[in-house]
Formats: sequence, C-alpha cells, structure tokens
Amino acid sequence: MKTIKIAAPATIANLVCGFDILGLALHEPSDIMECTLNDSGLIRIKHEDEYNLPTDPEKNVSGAALLALMNECEDKPGFDLTITKCIKPGSGLGSSAASSAGAV
Repeated sequence: MKTIKIAAPATIANLVCGFDILGLALHEPSDIMECTLNDSGLIRIKHEDEYNLPTDPEKNVSGAALLALMNECEDKPGFDLTITKCIKPGSGLGSSAASSAGAV
C-alpha cells in the first residue's frame, strides 16, 4: 500500500497589528503524521503521544478532514493514520489546524 509521512507545522496568527491577518508557520513544533491507503473503506486512527485524543474519525479533526476527502472520491479508499502530536492541544499554536491539514 502507499504511505506518506509528513510534518504539519505549528502556526501563529496573533501578530499584534496583524491579528488574524498576518500569520506564520513555525519550524518547530510540528505534528508528525503517517497515512497509508488501505482497501477497507474505513479510517483507522492511532496516536503515538500522551494526549489521549479521540480515535473515532467523526470525533477527531484529522478523521473529519479525511471523511470530507473520502466524500469527494468515487472509489472510497480507506486510511490508516498514525499521529504523533508534538503541538500541545489548546496551546494556541494551531494544533487542530495542523492535524486537519496534515491528514489531507
């Protein structure tokens, strides 16, 4: 099966006079994600970190992004997604955005 491994960077969009207009990606930290296509038509999520985030695709932002992608595909692929979160959830560094963008 085909596998891709990526790093999705933390971001900042709170730059004083450019609040929510100016933004930048940071070199570190980044979420590390490995996604493998499978023939199951299902999304299976596994975390390799201490944050105990949901693995149900409908309750996980990475899963939600992959579900939206699957809805646009004629043949419904499946995905095995392994996430190592290095951006602490709730830190204000775009943790959810990194997980969503990194998945697709």
